[in-house]
Amino acid sequence: MFDPTILPGQPAGLDFIMQSNTMSDFSALDVKQVSQTVGLDFQASDRFRVHGLFGYHDFMDGHPYLYDASGRNVSFMAGFSRIL
Repeated sequence: MFDPTILPGQPAGLDFIMQSNTMSDFSALDVKQVSQTVGLDFQASDRFRVHGLFGYHDFMDGHPYLYDASGRNVSFMAGFSRIL
């Protein structure tokens, strides 16, 4: 069994304060996200259905640090079903 009280010193990499002034700048998140999804399900006949979906997602990074994470995603889906 692991007993942390018998360690000879502080483990490597854990010798700094996590909430220091320099660390807090790393994750100053300022984001906005807009998402919209619209779908359609239509029964064309007694044994046939048509499906469709459109999605739009916009992500705006208001405070880029290492890189700008802004971007958009547009998705489409279409399909059909046969009712047995």
